[in-house]
This record gives sequence, C-alpha cells and structure tokens, in this order.
Amino acid sequence: MLHMLLLLLLPLSVASALSVNVVSSVDKQEMLIGEQINYRVEVSYDGEAELRWPMLADTLNEFEIVERSEVDSSFVDGLYKKAQSFKVTCFDSGQFAIPRLPFYYKDGKSTKKRRSDAILVKVGYPEVNMQADIKPIKDIMKVELSWMDYWKWIMGSLLALALLGFLIWYAFIRKKPEEVVEEYVPLLPPHEHALQRLKKLEEAKLWQSGKVKEYYSELTDILREYMERRFEIPALEYTSDEIVTAMKPINVKATVKERLVGLLRMADLAKFAKAVPSVDANEQSLKDVKKFVTHTRQKVVAVEKEEQL
Repeated sequence: MLHMLLLLLLPLSVASALSVNVVSSVDKQEMLIGEQINYRVEVSYDGEAELRWPMLADTLNEFEIVERSEVDSSFVDGLYKKAQSFKVTCFDSGQFAIPRLPFYYKDGKSTKKRRSDAILVKVGYPEVNMQADIKPIKDIMKVELSWMDYWKWIMGSLLALALLGFLIWYAFIRKKPEEVVEEYVPLLPPHEHALQRLKKLEEAKLWQSGKVKEYYSELTDILREYMERRFEIPALEYTSDEIVTAMKPINVKATVKERLVGLLRMADLAKFAKAVPSVDANEQSLKDVKKFVTHTRQKVVAVEKEEQL
C-alpha cells in the first residue's frame, strides 16, 4: 500500500520541478595574447523560476571583459530565454578557464542555483620565424589631414579675433557718454525766492479748484524754506509748534507773528483734519506769508569805494 502511494506521488514531484538550463560557449578555444574572443551565456527556464541574472565584474579570472551586450530576453517553445555576450581578452600565456557563473532562481519558497560550465581557453604567443631576416623599420607614413583636424585652431583664432575687435571698439570706437556740465545758477536771496514761489502758488489757483490741502502744504513749505534759509533754523524738519517757538526771537511785529501762528494751526487742520477754511482765510493766509517775508528780508547795503589815485 505504501509503495503504491509513493508511485502516485512520484509523478507529481517530477512535474513540480522547475526547468532551468544554462549553456555557455566561446567562438574559439585558442587565442593569441591580447586577442579578443566572444563568450556567450544562455539560460532557458520556466517563468515561475524567477531567474536572477548575475552582476559580473570587469574580469573573469585571467580574462578581462572588454565589452558586454545587454541581456537579451525572448520566449520560445514555452520557455523563457535570456542571453548575454561578452568580448574578453587575456594578456598572459597558458591555459586558463573562464569560470562557472552562478544563476539563482526561486523554486517555491526556496532559492536554488544553476551554474554554467567552465570553458578552457589556450592563450599563446604568435609564431615567430627565427630564421627570417630582420625587416627594416618602415618609413613614417604621411597622413592626409582635413579641415576637421584644424577646427580647434580655427575656433580659437576666431574667438581671439572677436575679442581683439571688441577691445578695439571699446577703447577707441564706441561713443563715450558726454560729460554733462551743470550750469551754475546762483541762488536768489531767500526773500526773492520765497516771493517768486508765492507768486506761482497764487497763479496756480489750487484752493479755487478744490485742492485746499495741496494749497496749504505748498504755502507752509514756502514759509519753512524761507525761515530755514533766512534765520538758519531747521524749519523744514520742525513741527508747527516748534516753528512757533523758533519765531519768538525774530524781530517782527507781534501781530505778524500771531497771524502766522494762526496760519500754521489752520494749515494743520486743512492737511490732517480735512477742514475747509473760508475764501477770505485762504486769500489772507498767502498775504500773511508775503508780509512776513517782506518785513524780515535781509537788507543789503551797497558801499561804493572811491578809487584812490
């Protein structure tokens, strides 16, 4: 009964074995030192084998791999096939073996291995006829050159000429920017400059066109600039309160000062609180600044010197 059971299980175990076959070959088994021969490995296997192709170094024992192809895959007669070709060479004489290469694959849950066959190759020296006369050294062969042999020199010469041309243009030919000589314009005296600006402001009619804020900004700017130039105080940087304090030592009628203080307060309201002064206030503000400039202008006394003979 036990023998019958074993006989029944035997075909199943044989059927379950995976087919993996490795074949290696060379195109010739005798070579000269430094000569190249072709070495090829082919593996045929079932798809369920999950074959793992080996990663080879640059040498196979005494043989050096000069060139290798990609792994070629195909499917023939129900089997998968993979193959790879190598060009190998050897620089020692003797008889050497191209080693067996391991190929791992899955058989169920276990990993198994197949190896290629080792191949003996005889490596020898070329035959030399010792009785033959020594041949003379051959003359130097003249090699015909084409323009492609000179392309580096041509490109280098063109680049050098381009650089030289650029340097000549930059140094002598290019149009140099003309030097702008600013004409010296002597500054007007502070009061004349301020009166000119007041005249332009009056002609601009800013507040008449609804630009009250711009009108008072320009008016107070004229006043600040005049005070800075005339009395050497940093009025352009001062606040309105600081300007009021700075005006105290200025020798001018108290009523003029009071009207300017009122002007500065009203200008702040127009600029920051969007207040709208009356028409009379707008006209009077410009007159007050003009009066302050006129009353505090610096008087110039011309002194004529008699020429002594």
